[in-house]
Amino acid sequence: GLWSATNRPCWPTLGDMATLAERCERIREVVSIDALFDVLGLEIPSKGKIRCLWPEHDDNAPSMQVYPDTNSVHCFACNKGGDVVDLAIA
Repeated sequence: GLWSATNRPCWPTLGDMATLAERCERIREVVSIDALFDVLGLEIPSKGKIRCLWPEHDDNAPSMQVYPDTNSVHCFACNKGGDVVDLAIA
């Protein structure tokens, strides 16, 4: 895992990049966008539009569309999109 026996994060080294890519792909396979939003304390409205979550976009209106079927989002104001891994690290 990412945590050691001393409860300190064990960040991957440069030599572990293939493993890191594999881990990200596994997260994409098993974590739904609904579950990620639940962890973040966010709710997906019935129409699926929310305020943009990207830190560099100070959104005042719901311009980000949530796509639960593909576990992805897209902001129509800043034209940035991503999946559960992208949102988790944003």
